[in-house]
Parts: sequence; C-alpha cells; structure tokens
Amino acid sequence: MVQIVLIVEVNVKGANSIDFQYLSELEHKIQTLSPEEASPLLLEASTILLFAGFPELAYQGFLKLTQGELEVSEASSLVHPIKAIIPALCYLMRLPCPAVFSEQAMSFDELEKYIKSKLREFEGVSGIDRWFHLEMPSGNWDEAFLYDLTHPKVDIEGEDRFKVRRFLQELHRVISQFYINHRKWQAACKWLKVFEEVIDTWKIDCSSYVEQEILVFGIRTYFHLGDTISADGFIQRWWQSLEDLRSGLYLLAYLPNFMQRISEGTLRNRINLSQEQVQALLDSIDKRSYISAGIGFVLTVDDWNRFLEKWNEAIFNNLDEEHIDNYSSQYLDVLESQSCFRKGATEEEISELENRLKAKLPLGYRNFLLASNGFTILNEYCELYGIDQ
Repeated sequence: MVQIVLIVEVNVKGANSIDFQYLSELEHKIQTLSPEEASPLLLEASTILLFAGFPELAYQGFLKLTQGELEVSEASSLVHPIKAIIPALCYLMRLPCPAVFSEQAMSFDELEKYIKSKLREFEGVSGIDRWFHLEMPSGNWDEAFLYDLTHPKVDIEGEDRFKVRRFLQELHRVISQFYINHRKWQAACKWLKVFEEVIDTWKIDCSSYVEQEILVFGIRTYFHLGDTISADGFIQRWWQSLEDLRSGLYLLAYLPNFMQRISEGTLRNRINLSQEQVQALLDSIDKRSYISAGIGFVLTVDDWNRFLEKWNEAIFNNLDEEHIDNYSSQYLDVLESQSCFRKGATEEEISELENRLKAKLPLGYRNFLLASNGFTILNEYCELYGIDQ
C-alpha cells in the first residue's frame, strides 16, 4: 500500500505518547517532505527536544525555522511560539538574543528586562478573577467536608463528580485570589495538597484548564519555596495531562524557573532520549533529500514491487491474439516470459548514472529503478525507462 503523507498544520502529539520511534518518524518526514510540510514538524520535534532536557539542541532546531530552507513565513501561525521560545532559551543559556523575524536583536541586559516584563505579564493575566460575581467558597470547607471529599462513600464515576468539579473551580479561585496573588506561598501548600488528594481519589485526568492552572499554581508555589521535589511532582502531573505541546511551549517561555527545571532533565523519565539520538535528528535536517515532484508521497521499493506485479498481471490478463501478434516482433522475450519486469538496478549503477548526469534522481524514480530497471507496458506500446535509456 502506498502511504500518502500530506501535512498542513502541526500534528500535535500527546505528551504521554512520545518515544524514540515517534521522534524517528518525525526525523524521516522532516528530512524528505517539502519545506511547507517539514517546518511544522520541525517545530514539534524541537519542542520535544526542549522538554526532553536538551535546550541547546532544541535552540538549534528553533533557529532553523527562522532562516534557511525551512524558514517559516511571518504570517504563519508557527511564528508566535518561535518568537516566544527563542528569547527564553537565550536567557536560559545566558546569551544575547538574535533578531527573530520582525523582532530586533537584544543584548543580554535588554533580554533580561524583556523576560522579567513577560513574567509580570503572565502573572497579571493568570491572576485575573474569572468568577468575581460568585460567592467564594460556596460552602463550609471544614475538616469534615474535606475528609468526606477525599474519602467518598459513593461511586466515583457517578453524578457526584459534578460536585467535585464545582469544588475544583472554587479551589482554583481560592488558591489564585487568596494565596498566589498575595504571594502567600506557604499557606497555599495546604490547598495544593487537598487538590492532589481530590484528583487522585476521583481519578481526574486534569484535562480542563481549571486543573491545569492549579498544577501551574503548584509549580510556581514550590519554586518560590525552594521545594524542588514537590515542584517536580506537579511538573510530572502537568506533563501527564498535557495534550498540546505548543501550549506547554508558551508556558516555558513565560516562566524562567520552569524552563530551568525542564532543562535540567526533570522529564527525562517521560521522554527517554539520548544525546546521540537527539543530535542525529538535527544532523538529518542538514541532509534533507527532498526534491519537489508535485506529489505528496514517495513510493518505496516494496511499493513499486507490489504495484508493478499487479500491473504486470493486468497487462497479461488483458492480452488477446491480436495484441500478441502486434507485439511479438519487438517484445518476444517479454511475451515468452510473461513478465514486463527487468532486473533491478544496483546502487552502484544508479550512482554512476547520477555522476554522469551530475544530478540526483528523484527518490521515487530511484526506488523504481531498484525494483525494476525499466518496465515494458505492452498494452500501451511504451516503456518506463531504465538507466541505460
């Protein structure tokens, strides 16, 4: 079967399904697809490298999207995450920031001011009270209530889950407005522990923005308290709930402490990649073999063999006596063998042809030659050329 690969936007991989095999598939596609198709995949791959704890190599990947063959258009939706993450990576690595699309280059001092302004911007937006018109909280959160909430006597898949969701909404507001906004980090810890107990007890996947923002509150809180172990626990939960890598990229761009911890490899137990594997990905991008052919797929040698076998069968199944008489003078050997195939060319023969032509053959045609060095199409009275033709 022929695989047709046509990618227009980023195919965002769920955070929990990233492995070396997936990265290898990305590598192959980035190496062989058109720039328009490869660039979104390079953004995804570079993001994976960053979360895997390889910031310097991820930076190289992001830079390739700002210059050269894989540079994206200023109008592309890919520009926004690239503009966000490159300054953050430069700040992490203590480097001046190059010009990124329409953004000017920055010295490290200018970059430091820029990063701090982005952090203040993030804190201002995340501190907005979305439910200011509601009573907060709507009930008595005494110890008995919290105990019953974390020791349910009902089916956790039943309708009581609605009450838990309402509690989490209110908890989000309490943590945000009473503690995070007032920088009462130590006091926030009690409610962060309650949050963990509730989501574990009720097996909540933290897929909604309410739970995900509470996870970020936890990461920020424990960073401020210098509690790396607890911060890492919340980072692991956050990663497990993440469905869109690009949204995670924005978060790292705004939170320098978070970026630092990721760069130190806190998620390497989730994305198990070696330095050699990551470097191989970047090296392959520099050896891209894409040749514009006006189609969205490339037939492999096996694809050609299967296709030509079916075509060969169809040709001989549709031959009548008149056709045989017409072709016998020119294609007697084909008729006698009942095979339109020829022996496949060798790699050496193809290399000699490319040297003679001073050009690389399109990959699809190259694979055809390896499968069959030419092919006679009797019912069309024509041929697919081999290397000697």
